[in-house]
Amino acid sequence: MTLTGYHDHTASGDLAAGGETASLDITLDPAPIPEQSPPAGISAGILSLICCSIVFFCRSGKKKP
Repeated sequence: MTLTGYHDHTASGDLAAGGETASLDITLDPAPIPEQSPPAGISAGILSLICCSIVFFCRSGKKKP
């Protein structure tokens, strides 16, 4: 058996012919959720925006002779 977000489970057994029914109780174990990091482009873009803002504010505060 497989289910997204859980470890796969495999079981085997023998069933006899004759129209009988059988049930199987299975408990799936949750798989760990992988950590997700933001795409590199977003981090670089934010850093670039911060640097440009610092330069802009530093230059706008200087008085021209």
